[in-house]
Amino acid sequence: MTPLNISFSTNKFVSPVQFFFVNPMRKYTGSLEFFVQPELAIGSNDYSGFNKTGLGVGSRLNIPLKNYGEHLYMSLGGKYTFRKNESENIDGYYGIEGGVYAIFGILGLQANYNFNENSRYNFGIYFKYW
Repeated sequence: MTPLNISFSTNKFVSPVQFFFVNPMRKYTGSLEFFVQPELAIGSNDYSGFNKTGLGVGSRLNIPLKNYGEHLYMSLGGKYTFRKNESENIDGYYGIEGGVYAIFGILGLQANYNFNENSRYNFGIYFKYW
């Protein structure tokens, strides 16, 4: 979910700011977005102490790479992930992320570097249906 998106390549007669419903073209042609995304770990978290589910909130910069982002774009961002860890009594951690997306932003790969030693790296498949 994207509560706020600020596009850098809009028509001068159209507002660069959109709330909740974001036109895909405005997103991948270059924009700054604030997001809320659910997360689910499909692997085992037995030794880290973290729950399998979490909620990430943050912002990311979308940068077009090929054909104004329609064929390929990338993102860089920062986020805070709310994920409970019962063994260490913590509620979440900060992280940075990067991603590469193709096919109008429908399919992508994301990598996260988390500032927590129990969950240092996350890799994910990003699928979005417009």
